[in-house]
Amino acid sequence: MNKAAEESREKQKRRLAALLSPMADFLSTHASMNSMEFDYYTVQDMTLFTVEPSFDFDSTEAICDRLLLALPAIKRIFSKPIINLIDNDDVLPVETVHIINQSTMLHLANHSENVANLTNKGVKPRKLLTRVYEDDYSIYENVVFCNFIDETLKYVRERIAALKDLVYANEVLDFNLLERANHLNYFLSIGKLHTGYIRDFEQYAGRAKILYAHLQTIANTIQPRLVKPIYEKNKIRNRKLELKKTNIFLMQKDYHQVYVLYKRLLAKKAETPKVEAPVDSLLLANDYFLFVETIALFGILNFNFSCDPSTRFSMEELQLSCAYKKWSLTLKSIGKTALLLEVNKNHSYRLLLVPSLEGTPEVTDEMKEEADEVVYLTPFEEDALASNKVYISVENIESFRRIQQLVLKAMVYADETHDDCPFCHGKLIYHPKSGIYECDSCHLAIASEVCPETKKSYWTTGIVSKKKNSVNPADYKLDERWLYERKVEGLLYFRNITKITDESLFVCPYCGKSHAD
Repeated sequence: MNKAAEESREKQKRRLAALLSPMADFLSTHASMNSMEFDYYTVQDMTLFTVEPSFDFDSTEAICDRLLLALPAIKRIFSKPIINLIDNDDVLPVETVHIINQSTMLHLANHSENVANLTNKGVKPRKLLTRVYEDDYSIYENVVFCNFIDETLKYVRERIAALKDLVYANEVLDFNLLERANHLNYFLSIGKLHTGYIRDFEQYAGRAKILYAHLQTIANTIQPRLVKPIYEKNKIRNRKLELKKTNIFLMQKDYHQVYVLYKRLLAKKAETPKVEAPVDSLLLANDYFLFVETIALFGILNFNFSCDPSTRFSMEELQLSCAYKKWSLTLKSIGKTALLLEVNKNHSYRLLLVPSLEGTPEVTDEMKEEADEVVYLTPFEEDALASNKVYISVENIESFRRIQQLVLKAMVYADETHDDCPFCHGKLIYHPKSGIYECDSCHLAIASEVCPETKKSYWTTGIVSKKKNSVNPADYKLDERWLYERKVEGLLYFRNITKITDESLFVCPYCGKSHAD
């Protein structure tokens, strides 16, 4: 990990620590609770979904407005920059020569090796001395312009990353409010999570959406133009070049706009940041583990399972048993390292949930023996996209649905008869022709598949009657890859227990490929 990546990760950790700390403090003062108290706390006193509140809207909006005004000037500089013409003498094959003068003839007379043939009509040359003109893009002002572009993109991307979950949290309700394919308790769960969020941050929602759109406009305008010669031919340059007044910056209107705006960006960057203490990694890991316990319990209790209201439990040493129809579920913490989620019907299926802040933590052989599957959880979305981890974060409102996906998977694998629907209160009907178990109530479909490469069998779930929509990657820009991934993830409303492609094709958990019919 390079220095910039390390600084970015440290900033993410500080933000995560600030967001998790209030919840950890609350749980430390409520050592024991029952399911009814837990449900009350998640609505009234404890926030399971939030976003960074310290975003500087005023400053960002001011700079964003200036960048938008400067976009036409930036586009013109990309298209027609000021350049120098460099002329050099070179000896080239005669068919490529366009300019000749007296020096050309003199050079040929003194270099017989460049003569191809002598005839009665004269000399037939093979090569000639000519003057070659080249465009020089590396003048001082263009190098400064490229540094300005890099600084602008860095600034915009950092702000987009800070705003995206705030914007997406509002879109979740907009996207799914009228859908009937979600779990019965879905909207109740979303409402509970939004309560704490709305209480603190609803005032910023509309403002954030407009600012996010403007930042995306700036990024999408600049990004495709990075292939232009002014940027391509200045990739190797002094990236810490001091900004100075020149005649071009003062007299040429487009370069003058860039000069003024770059000066402001550098001033903003140079503002003395407050010295922040390094993050206590052990404390952060403990806080994240507490959050995973809490969101797991929230997901389970909002997914049909219920427990005896008289049963009290503690997050410090969690062990709780729940039931739904013929299924039983036990959630147990193993130190501060992992959570064991065991579902039992005809037999047991055990998932070991391992929270991970960095890399992939080692799991002991004893812990592996207790589980049928090990699942790693991470609070950083880029880690989840780059590896086979599950994104569980206080900044992502759909984290509880990923927990419910895991519970659904354990319920399917713990069931041999497949007579009860694990998703709703309906009954499953087996269709011999298609080999699919289908619920008449919620249309959940459960099917057994065999990997043609490993010959191992596995289960898939989906929605039979739902049209297979698709998400076109071309509709999402480079900086919106996170949104594209979330759209793909939500194609089947989190009712799939295997990964899916953007065409709703199931991905084999063994070979990682889609075995389409």
